[in-house]
Amino acid sequence: MKIFNSILLILLFSTIKQLNANALVAISANDSLTLGEAFVNLSLTGKYFDTLKIDRITKIIRFEEKELAAITDTVFIKNNQDLYYFAHSLLYYVKAKEMFLTKRDTTRKGLLEWKNTLDIANEYSEKSGLGTIEKDKYKNSYYEFIGLDDEQYYLLQRKFYVLKVKFEPYFNRDIYSDFQRSFLELEKSGQIQFDSLFKAANIYNMNVYLNILDNVEEIPKDVFKNNFYNYQANKLSYSLDPALYLLTRYFEFKYIAKNYKQLCEKDYIIQNFNYFKEDLNFPDPKKFNLDNSIFEKDNFFQKNLDSLTCEKLFEQLKEIIIPQDCLKTRGEDRPVGASMEDDLLTKYYFPEKAPFPSALKYINNFKPNLQSMKQVDNNIKAIFNNAGYENQLHYYYLESGPGYAMTTSLEGIDKDGKPVNNEKRWKVDGAGYEKLSLYETYKSIFFDLEANFRIFAFVISPDQAATRERKAVIGEMRRMLSKGYSSLPKNLENIILPKKVLSIFVYNFYQSDLNQVPMLDTSNKLSVETHLKNSGLAGLLNN
Repeated sequence: MKIFNSILLILLFSTIKQLNANALVAISANDSLTLGEAFVNLSLTGKYFDTLKIDRITKIIRFEEKELAAITDTVFIKNNQDLYYFAHSLLYYVKAKEMFLTKRDTTRKGLLEWKNTLDIANEYSEKSGLGTIEKDKYKNSYYEFIGLDDEQYYLLQRKFYVLKVKFEPYFNRDIYSDFQRSFLELEKSGQIQFDSLFKAANIYNMNVYLNILDNVEEIPKDVFKNNFYNYQANKLSYSLDPALYLLTRYFEFKYIAKNYKQLCEKDYIIQNFNYFKEDLNFPDPKKFNLDNSIFEKDNFFQKNLDSLTCEKLFEQLKEIIIPQDCLKTRGEDRPVGASMEDDLLTKYYFPEKAPFPSALKYINNFKPNLQSMKQVDNNIKAIFNNAGYENQLHYYYLESGPGYAMTTSLEGIDKDGKPVNNEKRWKVDGAGYEKLSLYETYKSIFFDLEANFRIFAFVISPDQAATRERKAVIGEMRRMLSKGYSSLPKNLENIILPKKVLSIFVYNFYQSDLNQVPMLDTSNKLSVETHLKNSGLAGLLNN
């Protein structure tokens, strides 16, 4: 396949001559031609990468690398930095993809080269300024001719994500041994050092989430000796495999069991320990009860995280979290015969800090004429039912105080935030539609099968609901939806909140291709108002 033929070169050179200086400051006609050729050549190489022979791709990389390095006119670069930097971004993206395809070196040194190359591609993409360009800025210009616009930026960002997902299994396997050593050191010495986990994960700029400790207010701020948690914000981040996430959970529970003697009524901890046990899935010795894990439950897990180990840990947690003096002060509305543990296990809470959303909005002094939570819920529920959300609502307690939270089920939407047709709207599981027709399956072989999914979350409370810094991921959101109530709990109906805030969070997940993990869209292309309006929920904004 010939990527950049002579006819296109002639057209490009001719166009450069004709365009005025405002469209492209062509101080050097040769530089202009070289830069335009590199952009188109690399763009097409990235687009048709899978159909090209590897030696052809390697030659293109080497050639365009030399061509771009030959552009040294600083004035030309400054005046054309959007195209200059974006061409470099394409170059490093193609290089990273070529490294993955050939897999010449899968040692830690080689894997870091994959990561660093894609990081450089991302940095050049951001430096280009694309994505912030006014839509009509380059109309009828050189940029329009070669196809440079902000859509190129968004397309490349999606390609970065797809390649990141392919890198992640290799990165996780590489640090698995580091996590094992940290676990065995904990069992040997009793020293709980989260820094060892953060240090290993930070090698590949991975997120290590301490969800449980983040929701226990008594945890001191100086838990960690080093600042490994603050990985480099400007670099692309990667996801920890669910199996390694389980090892992190174990560290958290051990920390709580060892350090806290006065934790009463901490429902959240007990709930999460039960999730932890469910995920280990003891009935099947080879599998986890987890989505998207690249690991089976190998000998390490079977030997070190068996049912006996968890039972011992739970006994330690019970002594800390459910002291005898707390049993006397628990609420009086517990059903006859129900134990303290039963009560803890049947309450479901919305996260104290909401997962970071795609879009958010706060409505202060919400519905001042409605006093009780039942009145507020009836008003909101009527709007949702009229918009097709009947039997698709989930309710939660708030750990931080009076009020409640409500979410919608995961629904399929289009790129404008409108729900897809009724047949497919609710038939989603977070990794694509439940069923694909033969035609759709056949089509997906040749075309990207893109999809968008959404969850609305609403918190009614005296103050604005806080959000955490890290983005929501599809797995945790699905887990939350599986644990809510189908209606407002009875003991919340008569709670009076004269002054209340409605916190609205929109979680819009984008799936770039069939069987790819959906990623939270944080592009800010759709506001809360747009999502509500296009879903028939604009009435929520009428206060």
